[in-house]
Amino acid sequence: MKEAKVFDREAQARSWAEATEKRMKSGKWSPPDKTASSDVMTLRRAAELYKQSEAWAALGERTRLTEPSKQKRPLEVLGDRDVRDITSDDVRSYIKQRKAERPSRGDNDTMSAHAVRLEVAALSGILRFCVEELKVLDTNPVRGVKRPKGNGRNRRLSDAEIGLLFDHWNTAGDGKAYVFFRILFSSLCRPGELAGALKGWLRDDPPQVNLPRTKNEDPRNVLLTAANYRMLMRHLDEQPTDCPYLFGTPKRAGEGWSPYNYRVPWDKAVEACGLKGVVPHLSRHEGVSRLFERTSLSDGQIAGLTGHRSPQALWNYRHLRNEHQRGIVNALDLEVSHAIDRAAAGAAHPSESLRPGEMLLPISDEELAKMQLVPSAKARKRAKANAAPAAR
Repeated sequence: MKEAKVFDREAQARSWAEATEKRMKSGKWSPPDKTASSDVMTLRRAAELYKQSEAWAALGERTRLTEPSKQKRPLEVLGDRDVRDITSDDVRSYIKQRKAERPSRGDNDTMSAHAVRLEVAALSGILRFCVEELKVLDTNPVRGVKRPKGNGRNRRLSDAEIGLLFDHWNTAGDGKAYVFFRILFSSLCRPGELAGALKGWLRDDPPQVNLPRTKNEDPRNVLLTAANYRMLMRHLDEQPTDCPYLFGTPKRAGEGWSPYNYRVPWDKAVEACGLKGVVPHLSRHEGVSRLFERTSLSDGQIAGLTGHRSPQALWNYRHLRNEHQRGIVNALDLEVSHAIDRAAAGAAHPSESLRPGEMLLPISDEELAKMQLVPSAKARKRAKANAAPAAR
């Protein structure tokens, strides 16, 4: 007996699995009827049913507008295939084929990994609908397939590079881009979510933008500093009153407004500054990376700030925690120095004189402080007291 369904949270999945297994054991469960229709369920037909479903209606407005363009190429390649016959190998073959193709626009020789990744995500959405709603598949064949990673999404930005970008927007007189990216770099918000934020979502006490729905379906409050809030209000005073967005772009055809097309000023600044491999997502990636490098916040606290559902979603950044182990690395390096000195002097190794349970390497802050690797608690307290009169 087989049944499959995808959930956003593990607790929901476990609850559903236990209830389904209970019905199976009691004989009250019947498998999904995959042969009820004599027609072949092609990928193209499944995509059409998907667009007419409640699952499609539940997607964000911007997602519904952009998703058909991402589905176009997968449907051209796999659209006439029965979804029951599409396997993980077919998905891998599609990725390999697509990455070797030349894009219809631009000067690149091959498709960008980021574009292919979005197409595979669109394909996955159709097949997930076949699993959850149409019940013609047991599992989504895209699951488990390694997807291409977008170029530049994990690149780091230095202070100098960030300064160059903002200096360009400032000298170019692009106040909208300056305020938009200033908020992005300091709030860890996703660029697309801030670009589509409406004026009605802005709150002044305390300053924040209340996003009712984000990428992972959860609401989120984007906190604004007092300075950024004042800059945003000055920007809104100059914004046309009929624009419903905090940052809007006039539509090309006809009247009305669209979410801010932030990619245009970003690309102009990147080209003017001579930077390579830099995408708008780095405004968020760099902020998260610095929280891991330069703060002692837990993974859960950082996930709460970034809007990730769980600390596991931050695994891409966790290697940066190594910076907090610098004291241990210094201690190991000091041991190497001591070994060199002992070898030169013919001295015995200090482990020969250790008592039972005694550690060769110091493991506490106080012991590390004795080696002048980190200040002791007393030293930190004394430094704070000395700095207090100057601060007053």
